[in-house]
Amino acid sequence: MRLKIHDLWSPDIPEPSSGLPPDLREFSVFMQVAVSQRLHRGHEVFQFFACSPGRSRPEQQPVLEFQEFDWTAIRKRITSILSECHSCRTWDEVVAKLSHSLEYSDR
Repeated sequence: MRLKIHDLWSPDIPEPSSGLPPDLREFSVFMQVAVSQRLHRGHEVFQFFACSPGRSRPEQQPVLEFQEFDWTAIRKRITSILSECHSCRTWDEVVAKLSHSLEYSDR
């Protein structure tokens, strides 16, 4: 499957799709990403925590670490993770492949 980011946001920060946490270097932010298949309608939502190194807690899984909160860096990382799904044929395969980095929010 050829996947792309349909939308990326955090319900925990003001202006969920463009706002910033109070501290850009020390943060732990719950994030959600809507993923769609290129040239198809609809999307599936996955979730993760974007954290600075050492800021994640055991109950926060999965976690992607960043030196600084940066929407562009987060988008690039998610795009890279989604590229691992080119060989997937079904959404179940995508969910399984992404499970180490992103949690499927319908589970």
